[in-house]
Amino acid sequence: MDNKIYLIFLGVHILIIIVNYHLLKNPKPYPPEEVREEFKRGRESLSSYKYGGVSHYLLPRLVKSQANWINGNAYWYRSSVKFGIFGIGITLIKAILGEVFKLFDPLMGLFIILFPLVLGMIGLCIRMEKDVLKD
Repeated sequence: MDNKIYLIFLGVHILIIIVNYHLLKNPKPYPPEEVREEFKRGRESLSSYKYGGVSHYLLPRLVKSQANWINGNAYWYRSSVKFGIFGIGITLIKAILGEVFKLFDPLMGLFIILFPLVLGMIGLCIRMEKDVLKD
């Protein structure tokens, strides 16, 4: 492979899978009251940093109830593992098509890899907002 960008993307996707799988098996505890108040106001201090980890857009909704916290985090980590696997697959396909068969430029391959992943993460936030988080 002449272009190392594909190897970097493979490493990043493998790291995403490892971290989110670990968090799926060992979930973060429901935060104490003072940390929940910080999240509801949209702020984080050093003491509340260990409870973060998901989108700051969703944190105020996650801390409204313990069920939201458990279901939301489990859904987020499970979906992130799926996105990591999807990212590895699409990166391998684009690396083979771009590097072996020379069908397109590496920059175009980068765009083809990032575009579905960004749309998928936006869809994940919308799906969590509508289906998973119950107020």
